[in-house]
Amino acid sequence: MTHRDALDDRTYAELAPVLTEIDQLRRAVLARVLGIGIPVMGITLVIGALALVLLPPAACFVVVVGLVVWSAGSAQAMRLYRREFKQRVIGRLVALHYPDLTYQPDAGIDRATFSHAGLFRGAIDVYTSEDLLSGTLGATTFRCAEVHAQSETEDVDSDGDRTTRRQTIFKGLLFIGDFSKHFAGRTYVVPDVAQAAFGGLGQTLQQATAGLQFPGTALVQLEDPAFERWFAVYGTDQVEARYILSTSLMQRLTTFREAIGASVSLAFIDGQVVVAISRDRAWFEPPPLWRAAPLKPDDLRAWLADVRLAQQIIDDLNLNLRIWSRT
Repeated sequence: MTHRDALDDRTYAELAPVLTEIDQLRRAVLARVLGIGIPVMGITLVIGALALVLLPPAACFVVVVGLVVWSAGSAQAMRLYRREFKQRVIGRLVALHYPDLTYQPDAGIDRATFSHAGLFRGAIDVYTSEDLLSGTLGATTFRCAEVHAQSETEDVDSDGDRTTRRQTIFKGLLFIGDFSKHFAGRTYVVPDVAQAAFGGLGQTLQQATAGLQFPGTALVQLEDPAFERWFAVYGTDQVEARYILSTSLMQRLTTFREAIGASVSLAFIDGQVVVAISRDRAWFEPPPLWRAAPLKPDDLRAWLADVRLAQQIIDDLNLNLRIWSRT
């Protein structure tokens, strides 16, 4: 464990007052949400009840207006809470442990870059990205951010009513960093869903559909059962894919996947490695408003672990190893 892994006394001493202030802010925001909500809903119910008696069609309108007023006031308070938390707690954690890195809560990785990596199929209709962490650790220049990419479909029922549904294409952390070897093609390492479900038939399906999933590629056969338990590999160049995925890297990827405990996909493209870690839990989010317990050192440790995830990727995949200088 390095000094960056641990929650040292200096970190806690500097952030303890901030945690107290953030907890006070959380309570103030909760009070504001309730303070807005209770009177608004009370008035809404009274007016709505009168409208229901005197002018029934207006009752629904009154309720909707009340909900809109409450939602608008609550959303504004929540934005303040999230912004203060990210700037003062996460920003300070990054500054203390990784002073050479830059943390931008409102910035992210653009849609074009995400799409260019080619890891996920489907048209992206809704795309958001935030919590950009970037800089250089050791010899590796990187950027990572939270990403949520969604597609939209529209259903029309027999009455002609339209309903729009959103389906997640990817939600999680996207890391883009320099890779330690030079290469010209594209190699994709993705969860081995087909073979895990269908065994040998799954591998046949993978071979047949490689070009559909990743145009211009073919399934790459490797000799590492532990690695292939988790991953399937597609590449534009079989020899290059095996050059990239050395025995050591396959072992490291296997260990990393087991340690993370989440779906992991990688693309080796344009001299870089793109790592996509699926997770439903948001990155760098403040404690829930309704939480009763005060913030504690364990909370800081959890946030520090999130801050350190980029370092973990670089260390676990040995990205700082340089066979020769990059040009």
